[in-house]
Amino acid sequence: MTKVQAEKNWATVMTIGLIKDRKIRVEFANNLRGLAILGVLACHYLGIFWNEREVASRFANFPYLDPAVYPSPRWIQIIPDVDWFDLGAVSVGLFFIISGFVIPFGLPSATRTSFFIGRFLRLYPTYIAGFLVSLLSLKFAAMIFATEFPHGIRAVLPHFVPGIHDLLFARPIDGVIWTLEIEIKFYFICMVVMPLFRQKSLKDFYIPLFLSAAQLYLFLYSGRIDFEYSKLFSFNASYLTFIFIGVAGHYAYERLISQHEALLLSSFLLTSFIWQLKNYPEPALYRSAASYLLSFALFCIAYKLPRFFENNACLTFFANISFPLYASHGLFGYAFMAYLLASGYNNNV
Repeated sequence: MTKVQAEKNWATVMTIGLIKDRKIRVEFANNLRGLAILGVLACHYLGIFWNEREVASRFANFPYLDPAVYPSPRWIQIIPDVDWFDLGAVSVGLFFIISGFVIPFGLPSATRTSFFIGRFLRLYPTYIAGFLVSLLSLKFAAMIFATEFPHGIRAVLPHFVPGIHDLLFARPIDGVIWTLEIEIKFYFICMVVMPLFRQKSLKDFYIPLFLSAAQLYLFLYSGRIDFEYSKLFSFNASYLTFIFIGVAGHYAYERLISQHEALLLSSFLLTSFIWQLKNYPEPALYRSAASYLLSFALFCIAYKLPRFFENNACLTFFANISFPLYASHGLFGYAFMAYLLASGYNNNV
């Protein structure tokens, strides 16, 4: 074997090794997505349905099921209620960080058109199918519980174009779509600043800096600005800032910055995110800040110990169906569980 052949073989081995390593490392993000969707399901079906019944009944169009008449299962009742811990916020935080981490991988080779088409085909058909399931679930609940269908055409139509429902101040239907709307706005930002992502430029982080500065301006001058629009901007700005924590993780993964630099940058973004939550008009969001910190900690653990997330068939399965589940589970699950409960299903186990 010549020296040139030996170098080629060594280069091939190194390339395969890097590819294998990248597969392992990226698999951790995919499996985290599976963990996140399981957390969302648990939050809605084990938490909100039983412990916040007025919320579930309002969204899913069935009468309030009084716990005195329809008690929660015993094993639900023994789950402790930790004031600072919100499983839904932990799961949503994981989804947002994973999105910020994964999306930049495809940007250097994409055009704005190809990126838009790719995202559209990936999300829109599945979302529409899930939304139709939600509408049918509302109709099902109306038939079973003799209630009126709760939404008019003006409330329904904006939901067929995800990303604009909140901009039109339309009434939310499923209580879940808001996270997709945040992600769509992140995709729009990626399209606008795609040249920076192609260059792997840290100037990308001017975006969350601008968002934080703009919210500071709104906070200081909120009396002079239309409240509803400032509230809408503040809500979106806070979670978009949080998504950029995943972008910082991506840049560390690509070795464009060190892990210590990524941690420092993420700490700044976290601080800004929590500050924005604190100054948002609804205090309930700020109470979930610790849960978002926990989602960041879970991401860091998975990032540093990716092999613990390798070859996990259960998480991989749920990761692969995470978006269809996200798009369809909410109202369908609430309505079906309410039907079982009202039909005398023995839940006292």
